[in-house]
Amino acid sequence: MATGTGGFPPIHDLPNEILVNIFQMHNVGYSSLGHKHRPHARYASRWYPLMLVCRHWRDMALVTPTLWQSFDVHNNTAWLQLAVDRSRNAALELYFHNREVAIDSIPLIVAQAPRLRKLLLPPLQRSDFRAVETLFRTTMPVLNELRVHLEPSWKDFTPPHWISVDSFDACFPSLHSIRFENMAVPWTLPALSRMRYLALRNCTALNNDLTFDQFLDVLEGCAELEDIRLHGFLSTIAHRVPVGFTRVVDLPRLQKVTVSEPAALCRQLLSAVHLPPTIILRVFGEIDQDLDPNDDDVQSLFASMFPEDLSKLPVIRSLKYATVDCAGDGIKFSLCSASHFSRNPGSIMLQLFWKQDMEVYIPRALEEFISLFSPAPLEDVHISCTPDSVRDTDTWTLIFAALPRVHTLTVLPAQLLEPVWDALAGRHLPLLQVDEDAARAFAPVLLPCLRTLQMEYLEWDEDAMGYILESMRRRKMRGLPKLDELSIAFFAPTDGVEQVQEEELDRILPFYEESMEEFAERFVWSWT
Repeated sequence: MATGTGGFPPIHDLPNEILVNIFQMHNVGYSSLGHKHRPHARYASRWYPLMLVCRHWRDMALVTPTLWQSFDVHNNTAWLQLAVDRSRNAALELYFHNREVAIDSIPLIVAQAPRLRKLLLPPLQRSDFRAVETLFRTTMPVLNELRVHLEPSWKDFTPPHWISVDSFDACFPSLHSIRFENMAVPWTLPALSRMRYLALRNCTALNNDLTFDQFLDVLEGCAELEDIRLHGFLSTIAHRVPVGFTRVVDLPRLQKVTVSEPAALCRQLLSAVHLPPTIILRVFGEIDQDLDPNDDDVQSLFASMFPEDLSKLPVIRSLKYATVDCAGDGIKFSLCSASHFSRNPGSIMLQLFWKQDMEVYIPRALEEFISLFSPAPLEDVHISCTPDSVRDTDTWTLIFAALPRVHTLTVLPAQLLEPVWDALAGRHLPLLQVDEDAARAFAPVLLPCLRTLQMEYLEWDEDAMGYILESMRRRKMRGLPKLDELSIAFFAPTDGVEQVQEEELDRILPFYEESMEEFAERFVWSWT
């Protein structure tokens, strides 16, 4: 073979097998089992522009069936027919994104049923039932993934027409991944025993009398199950269990659990399934009652979603990175063992939704975070709160005291300056009223491993930097090494004075930068 620069063959002389791999790698990046419940483009045909490189590449692509077997169907049925023809006898994977095109293509889908391997349909309407029903009466021997999403009708208040799919075992013998929404599903062992991926959103069981124990009977028989996602399914079955119910099912291949149900049902499911230390756990709890957050009975909303015995969650002991988001939709805890937003095994996301304003619950939520995850060896913590939601030093002290291994801490918005910096100093007395000897003995050291500290939205006043500097001096008195980095961003509490205060900050900060060199290798400040 001729060689080009560096001894490699010229690109136009690459073997077809390598070219096919290059074309297929151009599609990598999206999984058909993505976390969204609506179909998204798979970019299964993203390689098409490569046919324009040269005639050889185009000719090779046109006669390679495997390049045409996975296809995103948008508005062009002509391209769909072209892909069906050029894929020849290769297994087909069709991802539809247009309802009208999907319905019009059902005769073609049925005709290709013997080689259809994946079928993902877009949101359908109640009027499409007759057409879609044909699919569930057609044998598809190699179909392994199916997604059907039925839109409920909002024109009236009657329940939508549920599509019944009680012929799985006969028509879909290879099916192992399903994602259904607003459908009635056969919660039976013959239908589900082969499942590896099971996602049900707002679905019901065909058996209206299904009990929680019967639900577990079928679940226990799904020995191949790796990923289960239940959104509003448990609340449709007879989920009440007798007092003292302690059954636990073991799913040997389970890797991920996502549950979005009322808080009590989240706890019930997580208590009844063995969760390995490497589990990826996503819990979305709903509180649908009018509750007073100051009531003693409403002090453990997050804990009410977890098993009472936290030893059933061994994953907690591997979590090193945590984000507490109290500024978004609901309140959310995200923790993982590898890095923020990691997809590696071993992570928990816990989110609470309440029809009332969650802001009043933020201080208690932070306390719950510490209570639930104190066994975790956390090293990197990010806390985001709404302005003025945490106004007392005791809450911050409780949080910092429970984070002895943390080396990176981000707090935004930190809001009032005094409470959080009093807590960082390790005591409650006003900072400027305690001498050096008293500071060493007054309180235990908080955050002894801290190396990087970032705070944003600190309220600015003329004493702000002096207060921060004194807090850092108190930490040094207790024998703590200087930080690698301290980053602070201020905001003006009163409209119309930002320019004046920014000029003041520009004037005095150089003095404090020099003083801060004693406590931080790198000091960064900004104005937000």
